[in-house]
Amino acid sequence: MEKKGAQKVVSYETHGTIHTVTVDEVLLAAGKVPNTDVGLENAGVAYTKRGITVNSMMQTSNPHIYAAGDVTGGYMFTHTASYESRIAGHNMFSTLKQQADYRAVPRVIYVDPEFASVGATEAELKAKGVKYQVAAIPTSIIGRANTSQEDTGFVKILANKKGVVLGGSIVAPRAGEMIHELTLAVQWRMKASKIDYTIHAYPTWSQAVRICASKITCR
Repeated sequence: MEKKGAQKVVSYETHGTIHTVTVDEVLLAAGKVPNTDVGLENAGVAYTKRGITVNSMMQTSNPHIYAAGDVTGGYMFTHTASYESRIAGHNMFSTLKQQADYRAVPRVIYVDPEFASVGATEAELKAKGVKYQVAAIPTSIIGRANTSQEDTGFVKILANKKGVVLGGSIVAPRAGEMIHELTLAVQWRMKASKIDYTIHAYPTWSQAVRICASKITCR
């Protein structure tokens, strides 16, 4: 990045080609750091630079103390903090314990258009040697894209050879809402055909999810 008058010029590389864009301001999102400097050692609570150490029940090294949210150093999303707090609250007062399950954590970036993903990525599946199939469609093929005059985006679904949804990515104006259908499928190991055979209202952005799911072979 370099300053040019009142503006900033940002240079970036994509597939070996250098591009530049001129902007008014640059926002750097450097992430979050858990605040653990609260005397945890006095309570027998273990922690590292990443945050407070907890087990799958959100229980710390002191069995009478639970922790949830960003301070545990896991997924630093508001929705995971809420999820973990429900588990922690339940386990504090119930003998029937619950365990956190992070297989289907939706990840959303609120840009324009929005980007959302859930579950495994192709890189992760390849690294694990998992055989998978992939389907992708542009959102421009659905009616809502045409009526809204917003035709930039796509839906991509990853599934195993039997058609069970393993992950997905969406770029669309309402990707943050659309991703939950795939989140449900990943969480409960549903086949893509379950999405395809479900009636979707017309015209909605979610129709793109159904059409993409129809491209997955289910056995």
